[in-house]
Amino acid sequence: HADRRLYSPTADQNIVVMGAGNWGFALACLIGYRILDSKKYQQASLTIFDPRTDIAKEMGLNRNGPGPFKDTLLPKNVFVTYDSSAAFRTASEIIIAMKPADFRTNFEKVLETSEQGLKVMIATRGFLPGSNTLSFIEGHEMVRRLGRKDIELFTLSGPVDPDTLVEGNTIKGILAGPASGIETLSDLFDRSYIDAFLSDDPVGVQTADILARIYAVWISFLKASGRITDPVDIGYL
Repeated sequence: HADRRLYSPTADQNIVVMGAGNWGFALACLIGYRILDSKKYQQASLTIFDPRTDIAKEMGLNRNGPGPFKDTLLPKNVFVTYDSSAAFRTASEIIIAMKPADFRTNFEKVLETSEQGLKVMIATRGFLPGSNTLSFIEGHEMVRRLGRKDIELFTLSGPVDPDTLVEGNTIKGILAGPASGIETLSDLFDRSYIDAFLSDDPVGVQTADILARIYAVWISFLKASGRITDPVDIGYL
Protein backbone atom coordinates (compact mmCIF):
# COMPACT_ATOMS: atom_id res chain seq x y z
CA HIS A 1 0.00 0.00 0.00
CA ALA A 2 3.00 2.32 -0.10
CA ASP A 3 2.43 2.72 -3.84
CA ARG A 4 0.03 5.61 -4.39
CA ARG A 5 -1.02 4.14 -7.72
CA LEU A 6 -2.88 1.30 -6.04
CA TYR A 7 -6.66 1.60 -6.17
CA SER A 8 -7.98 4.74 -4.54
CA PRO A 9 -11.48 6.25 -4.71
CA THR A 10 -9.85 9.71 -4.61
CA ALA A 11 -7.61 9.18 -7.65
CA ASP A 12 -7.65 11.90 -10.31
CA GLN A 13 -7.95 9.37 -13.12
CA ASN A 14 -10.04 6.22 -12.73
CA ILE A 15 -9.59 3.71 -15.54
CA VAL A 16 -11.93 0.72 -15.73
CA VAL A 17 -11.62 -2.42 -17.84
CA MET A 18 -14.99 -4.16 -18.18
CA GLY A 19 -14.70 -7.93 -18.36
CA ALA A 20 -12.53 -10.43 -16.50
CA GLY A 21 -12.15 -12.72 -19.50
CA ASN A 22 -9.03 -13.13 -21.63
CA TRP A 23 -9.37 -9.72 -23.28
CA GLY A 24 -10.08 -7.85 -20.07
CA PHE A 25 -7.25 -9.53 -18.19
CA ALA A 26 -4.76 -8.89 -21.01
CA LEU A 27 -5.72 -5.21 -21.35
CA ALA A 28 -5.55 -4.71 -17.57
CA CYS A 29 -2.05 -6.19 -17.53
CA LEU A 30 -0.94 -3.95 -20.38
CA ILE A 31 -2.34 -0.74 -18.90
CA GLY A 32 -1.41 -1.70 -15.34
CA TYR A 33 2.29 -1.93 -16.16
CA ARG A 34 2.07 1.23 -18.25
CA ILE A 35 0.72 3.09 -15.20
CA LEU A 36 3.37 1.66 -12.89
CA ASP A 37 6.19 2.60 -15.27
CA SER A 38 5.20 6.25 -15.77
CA LYS A 39 5.20 9.10 -13.25
CA LYS A 40 2.44 10.86 -15.19
CA TYR A 41 -0.02 8.24 -13.87
CA GLN A 42 0.85 8.56 -10.18
CA GLN A 43 -2.71 9.71 -9.44
CA ALA A 44 -4.42 7.06 -11.58
CA SER A 45 -6.29 3.94 -10.49
CA LEU A 46 -7.10 0.85 -12.55
CA THR A 47 -10.07 -1.45 -11.97
CA ILE A 48 -11.37 -4.64 -13.59
CA PHE A 49 -15.16 -4.89 -13.38
CA ASP A 50 -17.07 -8.11 -13.98
CA PRO A 51 -20.70 -8.66 -12.95
CA ARG A 52 -20.02 -12.34 -12.22
CA THR A 53 -19.45 -12.21 -8.48
CA ASP A 54 -17.60 -15.52 -8.22
CA ILE A 55 -15.22 -14.69 -11.08
CA ALA A 56 -14.42 -11.22 -9.71
CA LYS A 57 -13.88 -12.50 -6.17
CA GLU A 58 -11.55 -15.28 -7.32
CA MET A 59 -9.48 -12.99 -9.55
CA GLY A 60 -9.27 -10.35 -6.83
CA LEU A 61 -8.10 -12.94 -4.30
CA ASN A 62 -5.73 -15.09 -6.37
CA ARG A 63 -4.66 -12.36 -8.86
CA ASN A 64 -4.36 -14.85 -11.74
CA GLY A 65 -6.14 -14.77 -15.06
CA PRO A 66 -8.55 -17.17 -16.79
CA GLY A 67 -7.68 -20.10 -19.04
CA PRO A 68 -4.33 -19.50 -20.76
CA PHE A 69 -3.38 -16.92 -18.10
CA LYS A 70 -3.88 -19.14 -15.05
CA ASP A 71 -0.17 -18.82 -14.23
CA THR A 72 0.00 -15.07 -14.91
CA LEU A 73 -0.61 -12.55 -12.12
CA LEU A 74 -2.24 -9.14 -12.42
CA PRO A 75 -0.03 -6.09 -11.82
CA LYS A 76 -0.14 -4.99 -8.17
CA ASN A 77 -2.12 -1.83 -8.98
CA VAL A 78 -5.20 -3.55 -10.48
CA PHE A 79 -8.31 -3.65 -8.28
CA VAL A 80 -11.05 -6.20 -9.14
CA THR A 81 -14.73 -5.67 -8.33
CA TYR A 82 -18.25 -6.84 -9.20
CA ASP A 83 -19.77 -3.63 -7.76
CA SER A 84 -20.89 -1.47 -10.69
CA SER A 85 -21.33 1.61 -8.52
CA ALA A 86 -17.77 1.42 -7.20
CA ALA A 87 -16.40 0.82 -10.68
CA PHE A 88 -18.30 3.39 -12.76
CA ARG A 89 -19.41 6.23 -10.48
CA THR A 90 -16.19 8.26 -10.85
CA ALA A 91 -14.70 6.51 -13.89
CA SER A 92 -12.86 8.70 -16.39
CA GLU A 93 -11.91 6.10 -19.01
CA ILE A 94 -13.60 2.77 -19.63
CA ILE A 95 -12.61 -0.12 -21.91
CA ILE A 96 -15.43 -2.53 -22.72
CA ALA A 97 -13.82 -5.93 -23.30
CA MET A 98 -16.93 -8.07 -23.03
CA LYS A 99 -18.63 -10.51 -25.39
CA PRO A 100 -21.24 -9.07 -27.81
CA ALA A 101 -24.05 -10.78 -25.87
CA ASP A 102 -23.08 -8.89 -22.70
CA PHE A 103 -22.52 -5.46 -24.26
CA ARG A 104 -25.93 -3.79 -23.94
CA THR A 105 -26.66 -4.80 -20.35
CA ASN A 106 -23.31 -3.72 -19.01
CA PHE A 107 -23.03 -0.50 -21.01
CA GLU A 108 -26.42 0.46 -19.57
CA LYS A 109 -24.87 0.12 -16.11
CA VAL A 110 -22.13 2.55 -17.14
CA LEU A 111 -24.62 5.12 -18.45
CA GLU A 112 -26.87 4.83 -15.39
CA THR A 113 -24.07 4.91 -12.79
CA SER A 114 -21.36 7.27 -14.06
CA GLU A 115 -21.52 10.76 -12.60
CA GLN A 116 -19.03 12.59 -14.82
CA GLY A 117 -17.88 12.84 -18.40
CA LEU A 118 -15.86 9.90 -19.63
CA LYS A 119 -14.21 8.33 -22.64
CA VAL A 120 -15.35 4.82 -23.55
CA MET A 121 -13.22 2.51 -25.69
CA ILE A 122 -15.27 -0.35 -27.13
CA ALA A 123 -13.15 -3.46 -27.64
CA THR A 124 -16.16 -5.77 -28.13
CA ARG A 125 -15.68 -7.57 -31.44
CA GLY A 126 -18.34 -8.88 -33.80
CA PHE A 127 -22.03 -8.13 -34.32
CA LEU A 128 -24.41 -7.88 -31.37
CA PRO A 129 -26.75 -10.91 -31.30
CA GLY A 130 -30.38 -10.30 -32.20
CA SER A 131 -29.79 -7.15 -34.22
CA ASN A 132 -26.57 -7.75 -36.19
CA THR A 133 -25.51 -4.26 -35.15
CA LEU A 134 -21.97 -3.07 -34.50
CA SER A 135 -21.29 -2.42 -30.82
CA PHE A 136 -20.11 1.13 -31.59
CA ILE A 137 -23.37 1.98 -33.40
CA GLU A 138 -25.47 0.49 -30.60
CA GLY A 139 -23.40 2.31 -27.97
CA HIS A 140 -23.76 5.61 -29.83
CA GLU A 141 -27.54 5.15 -29.98
CA MET A 142 -27.75 4.32 -26.26
CA VAL A 143 -25.80 7.47 -25.39
CA ARG A 144 -28.05 9.55 -27.67
CA ARG A 145 -31.26 8.16 -26.14
CA LEU A 146 -30.14 9.12 -22.64
CA GLY A 147 -28.99 12.55 -23.78
CA ARG A 148 -25.48 12.06 -22.39
CA LYS A 149 -23.41 14.70 -24.16
CA ASP A 150 -20.44 14.16 -21.84
CA ILE A 151 -19.46 10.73 -23.21
CA GLU A 152 -17.07 10.16 -26.10
CA LEU A 153 -16.98 6.76 -27.81
CA PHE A 154 -13.96 5.10 -29.40
CA THR A 155 -13.22 1.65 -30.76
CA LEU A 156 -10.21 -0.47 -29.90
CA SER A 157 -9.31 -3.13 -32.45
CA GLY A 158 -6.61 -4.52 -34.72
CA PRO A 159 -4.97 -7.85 -35.60
CA VAL A 160 -4.25 -8.53 -31.93
CA ASP A 161 -5.11 -11.38 -29.56
CA PRO A 162 -4.86 -11.48 -25.75
CA ASP A 163 -1.75 -13.67 -25.75
CA THR A 164 0.30 -11.09 -27.66
CA LEU A 165 -0.65 -8.35 -25.20
CA VAL A 166 0.49 -10.33 -22.17
CA GLU A 167 3.60 -11.84 -23.76
CA GLY A 168 4.88 -8.49 -25.03
CA ASN A 169 5.12 -9.48 -28.70
CA THR A 170 5.28 -6.70 -31.28
CA ILE A 171 1.74 -5.68 -32.20
CA LYS A 172 -0.11 -3.02 -34.14
CA GLY A 173 -3.36 -1.88 -32.57
CA ILE A 174 -6.02 0.52 -33.87
CA LEU A 175 -7.75 3.19 -31.80
CA ALA A 176 -10.53 5.04 -33.58
CA GLY A 177 -12.78 7.92 -32.59
CA PRO A 178 -13.04 11.71 -32.38
CA ALA A 179 -9.79 13.66 -32.58
CA SER A 180 -10.35 15.28 -29.19
CA GLY A 181 -8.65 13.15 -26.61
CA ILE A 182 -7.53 10.31 -28.86
CA GLU A 183 -3.84 11.11 -28.37
CA THR A 184 -4.30 11.05 -24.59
CA LEU A 185 -6.01 7.68 -24.76
CA SER A 186 -3.35 6.20 -27.02
CA ASP A 187 -0.75 7.06 -24.38
CA LEU A 188 -2.25 4.34 -22.16
CA PHE A 189 -0.90 1.81 -24.67
CA ASP A 190 2.50 3.42 -25.13
CA ARG A 191 4.80 0.42 -24.79
CA SER A 192 7.99 -0.32 -26.72
CA TYR A 193 6.38 -3.28 -28.51
CA ILE A 194 3.12 -1.53 -29.49
CA ASP A 195 2.50 0.60 -32.56
CA ALA A 196 -0.87 2.33 -32.24
CA PHE A 197 -2.61 3.47 -35.43
CA LEU A 198 -5.11 6.28 -34.83
CA SER A 199 -8.22 6.60 -36.99
CA ASP A 200 -11.27 8.87 -37.11
CA ASP A 201 -13.53 6.09 -38.46
CA PRO A 202 -14.66 3.80 -35.59
CA VAL A 203 -17.44 2.21 -37.67
CA GLY A 204 -15.04 1.43 -40.49
CA VAL A 205 -12.52 -0.07 -38.07
CA GLN A 206 -15.09 -2.38 -36.47
CA THR A 207 -16.42 -3.42 -39.87
CA ALA A 208 -12.91 -4.14 -41.14
CA ASP A 209 -12.19 -6.24 -38.04
CA ILE A 210 -15.20 -8.48 -38.79
CA LEU A 211 -14.34 -8.75 -42.49
CA ALA A 212 -10.71 -9.58 -41.71
CA ARG A 213 -11.77 -12.58 -39.64
CA ILE A 214 -14.21 -13.73 -42.34
CA TYR A 215 -11.39 -13.55 -44.90
CA ALA A 216 -9.10 -15.50 -42.57
CA VAL A 217 -11.65 -18.33 -42.26
CA TRP A 218 -12.19 -18.38 -46.03
CA ILE A 219 -8.47 -18.47 -46.82
CA SER A 220 -7.91 -21.24 -44.28
CA PHE A 221 -10.64 -23.28 -45.99
CA LEU A 222 -9.17 -22.69 -49.46
CA LYS A 223 -5.71 -23.74 -48.25
CA ALA A 224 -6.97 -26.81 -46.39
CA SER A 225 -9.01 -27.99 -49.39
CA GLY A 226 -6.10 -27.51 -51.79
CA ARG A 227 -7.86 -24.88 -53.91
CA ILE A 228 -4.93 -22.50 -53.46
CA THR A 229 -1.33 -23.41 -52.61
CA ASP A 230 0.84 -20.70 -54.10
CA PRO A 231 1.85 -17.94 -51.62
CA VAL A 232 1.31 -15.34 -54.34
CA ASP A 233 -2.33 -16.44 -54.75
CA ILE A 234 -2.83 -16.41 -50.98
CA GLY A 235 -1.34 -12.91 -50.72
CA TYR A 236 -3.45 -11.67 -53.62
CA LEU A 237 -6.64 -13.02 -52.06
